[in-house]
Amino acid sequence: MEQQQTLGDRIRFARLMKRWNQTRLAKEIGCSRNTAAGWENGLHYPSPVLLEKLANVLGVTVEELEKGE
Repeated sequence: MEQQQTLGDRIRFARLMKRWNQTRLAKEIGCSRNTAAGWENGLHYPSPVLLEKLANVLGVTVEELEKGE
């Protein structure tokens, strides 16, 4: 059975495709590394504003991050 990808998985994948660490991602969107790590680990969900920033800096759409589409 295939495991469903989470938002955190998709954020991590897009970040790694850019060869960024969490610190770089956090700097690009203006949050702490702990916040970025929390998203990737499923502990927190980014606000709509930060989700939009995430998509922009990672070069994907909000829909791709949210649903994998």
